[in-house]
Amino acid sequence: MPPGLPTIKSAPDFAYVKNEGAGLMVGFFEPGSYPWASRGIPADAEFTRLPEDWDHLGPFYENMMKRLPVLADTGIRLHFCGPESFTPDGLYHLGEAPGLRNCFIAAGFNSVGFLSGPGAGSVLADWIVDGRSPVDLPETDPRRAAPHETNRRFLEQRVTETLDLAYQIHWPYQQRSSVRGLRRSPLHDRVSAAGAVFGELLGWERANWYAPAGVKREYEYSFGRPNWFEHSAAEHRPSARPWACSTPPRSASSWCRAGTRPPCCSGSARAT
Repeated sequence: MPPGLPTIKSAPDFAYVKNEGAGLMVGFFEPGSYPWASRGIPADAEFTRLPEDWDHLGPFYENMMKRLPVLADTGIRLHFCGPESFTPDGLYHLGEAPGLRNCFIAAGFNSVGFLSGPGAGSVLADWIVDGRSPVDLPETDPRRAAPHETNRRFLEQRVTETLDLAYQIHWPYQQRSSVRGLRRSPLHDRVSAAGAVFGELLGWERANWYAPAGVKREYEYSFGRPNWFEHSAAEHRPSARPWACSTPPRSASSWCRAGTRPPCCSGSARAT
């Protein structure tokens, strides 16, 4: 491990490995994600590939080498990173567009488009022909998105948190911690003084439960469980990773063998 590299205990929870021909495909749903093209996707974007970011992925790949030591002596044939479409609440939009009759939406599948595509296509086909959905899908109704949830700054923060939590345990009554305090009632201060631990619904802060005296209420949700996102995600962001050198790797094939030099060096990995 490069000197000063933080230990990321949760990394294996976000990794997957599968056969890919004669090789292995290693992928991640890593914490510390960040938005892309939030001001608008380029008009000529089609099958978009994003540049390598080993400052971001390096610690997770290091942890994967602990799980699969063969990766330390195997070159990287292809590095692929593409943008995904996540929604604020982690559920996709499927159904008729609000205010636009006969305009149907199937978007924001949160990286499960291939899995959900056949079912979504079947539902939309019946919906278009019959004029109604063959099943009740209120949780995917595009009308659930409140106006404030279409704000760019809101989306940047909330969608990032939603992705970071995608493969964490989804606790009952779990609350998001990003973009909070948007709407407060005139009684908010008095309710808070009474020990309220707030949840959020359509942007409104409302008391979910009341903490006894002496119980810390900061960064808590779901009846007192510590908020993983606030305490952990910041640790994994690129700005918080003290790599031993400052230059990024020149390519995926320049990843160094474990125990030699940090991943910003080149020329010490064997190509596949």
